[in-house]
Amino acid sequence: MKKILLLTLLSITGSSVASVYTGPIAEIQINNVGNERVSVRVPTGTTTCVNTEFYYFENANSGKEKLFLTLLLTAYASNKTVTIHGSGLCDDHNVESVTDVHLK
Repeated sequence: MKKILLLTLLSITGSSVASVYTGPIAEIQINNVGNERVSVRVPTGTTTCVNTEFYYFENANSGKEKLFLTLLLTAYASNKTVTIHGSGLCDDHNVESVTDVHLK
């Protein structure tokens, strides 16, 4: 019983490791793939997902995601440093979703 509990806990906690990127933004893409998807390419490093330099979030026209887009566009236009916190989860296109954005 202890082994089953341990394996279950390891599979839950060890399944994903969220990435954090700090630096400038290389590119912003806005697509209408269902829910106003925004993809952000970072020039260095990779996300948690296999060999990708992109983060994404959806529903860019409302809530915190609208604020994410405003911060990212401001940072991109002024070449400011941002910090992007990923979720550790990859979508079907191998892109990590965003949980937080900070403008410095």
